[in-house]
Amino acid sequence: MIRSSLDGLSIIRFILDVHEIGGAVLDIDVLDRTLARRQQVNLHKVYMTPHPVEGWTETVGTSTITYHPIHYSKDTLHQDREQLIRRIRATMNSLVESHDPDLIANHVPEIPTGVLVSRFAKEKGIPLFIQLHGGEIPRMKFSADHQRMVDNVVRNYRESARLADAVTAVSDSANRLVPNRDVTNLWTGADASFYDPSKVDPGFLRDRFDLPDCLPILLLPARIVVEKGHKFLLEALQKLFERGQDFRVVFAGSASPEIREQMGEYVLLNGFAGVVHNLYDATQDEMRYVYRDSDVVVLPGYHFEGCPRCLLEAQLMETPVVASDAGGTRESFLDGETGHLFPVGDVDRLADALEPLIVDAELRQRMGQAGRRFVKRRFDLDALAKRHEAVYQGLQRRRAAAVSA
Repeated sequence: MIRSSLDGLSIIRFILDVHEIGGAVLDIDVLDRTLARRQQVNLHKVYMTPHPVEGWTETVGTSTITYHPIHYSKDTLHQDREQLIRRIRATMNSLVESHDPDLIANHVPEIPTGVLVSRFAKEKGIPLFIQLHGGEIPRMKFSADHQRMVDNVVRNYRESARLADAVTAVSDSANRLVPNRDVTNLWTGADASFYDPSKVDPGFLRDRFDLPDCLPILLLPARIVVEKGHKFLLEALQKLFERGQDFRVVFAGSASPEIREQMGEYVLLNGFAGVVHNLYDATQDEMRYVYRDSDVVVLPGYHFEGCPRCLLEAQLMETPVVASDAGGTRESFLDGETGHLFPVGDVDRLADALEPLIVDAELRQRMGQAGRRFVKRRFDLDALAKRHEAVYQGLQRRRAAAVSA
């Protein structure tokens, strides 16, 4: 049956661990809650997690969102891979038998278990929707281990795309990851009513770290891992200090115990004590206050970004952004109007992009206000939901036509 709306639609989503909050997880959460308020849908979110949690169901409007955790141990993941595969297949089989899903949406098609889910959908004859949350991979020399990871990601993307009935992405740059398939850019969305500077009092960051009122704050809001570019920013800071600029820096993101220790040692050894501050594991509500207090948000990495959520959130909070030209980053803001783009790994250009924003408060204000207008226009949540609804309905029509043929 082809529905005139999505009312009654049942979707299985394969997603990342909801306890390890990142851009893709938040993208899907925002999408699902918007869909659930607009339609009567049943969403089943399957994810792998090392955390000892049970599944649960939420009611949003007249819709349900049910979470299905699949447990694994980080310490024995490689030895227990076959057991993990069996758990995934068992969970998917159970959901298919009990809920007769209209489609399977794979949001992690780049990992081996994501390819497994793509193959499962094909075996069962259930329409498969995949979404690429990454973008084009920067053209640069990686370490051997990182290059192997990149090669595996691309191979898995392309295998999942070969099996899929619809291939979508969150940026135009993702098209180059799967050159033999048409890719529909559905973008992403950000909640302008939640990320609203008029609803957030200033002072959180300055009180937390006892930062001087007179000095601008640069914020890097990302997981503290090599590819997010924290080292590039620290190298640019040194150049800016040599030019006589003064400011403070906050790194806001999750980090392993080892990385936390290494970061602390690096800050001390390089004379950044009292300049660079770390805020680990901030909540989404706290991040509103962090963005509100920051004068510039910086994303200087070489990760194959899709459409970086942190840049959308920062602009909604009227904070200008500076980011490297990696993946779909250039699609998330207006270069020269709401922020500045610089070449990946170019520390001199990063320092040059930051300096005028450090010294000119009026420029920061003007770019920040333009950023909020831009994100509200381009990344509206209801428009995002409508784009997904159109793809889902197209898959239903194709399935109905195949059955009747």
